[in-house]
Amino acid sequence: MSVPLYLAADCEEIVTISENQPRALTGCGVFTDGSARIPDLHVEALRVMDDAVVPERLPDKAALDALAEGCAQGCFFDFLRKPTEFHRVLLDGLKKRMPGNAPLFVPQRYLALAPQAVCVLSPTLPQNCWEAFASRAKAEYPRGWCLELIPWGLRIPLKTEPKSARRLPCSCCMVERRADGLLYFDTPQTLRARFSLAQRYGCIAGIALNCEMKE
Repeated sequence: MSVPLYLAADCEEIVTISENQPRALTGCGVFTDGSARIPDLHVEALRVMDDAVVPERLPDKAALDALAEGCAQGCFFDFLRKPTEFHRVLLDGLKKRMPGNAPLFVPQRYLALAPQAVCVLSPTLPQNCWEAFASRAKAEYPRGWCLELIPWGLRIPLKTEPKSARRLPCSCCMVERRADGLLYFDTPQTLRARFSLAQRYGCIAGIALNCEMKE
């Protein structure tokens, strides 16, 4: 069974992605009054639930029902803020309403609120050894984990001569010498290489922005 790599996009872009490719629809959440914020598009896709807005009132049954209705393919919680009562209510409400076989992905620091969910790891800085990172993830999450592919971008000031970019096999990224130092960065190929290796260490799903995976 192949490991899905969900390509995330908004309403306008997601229709350009092949239906044979696992997709994720962004833009789900709530408004300030606690009502459901749902993209006006019916498409089979994982739903990406964000916390761009923390409502003044907690979402009620009607809002939770409406949000859960589109989550038949699963839900990815793209939470960036510190956990609050709003996050707990949203997590509890949706997991009770979603189909039992629908995957539920949550960031690492939210796992305590949904211990049955799949933990999402989102490394944002280059790793000296990507295989070692993946091995540690497998040991910590033996039931499986999800990799959020975020292109790395790190500049280290050094007095160096410019040199063409080359791939760092152990780190699964690129490095280029520039006049102002070393630049570590990614391409769609290095992102896919990172995901491929992660699958050997218990990674059961991946997610990335569609625009960042285009060749």
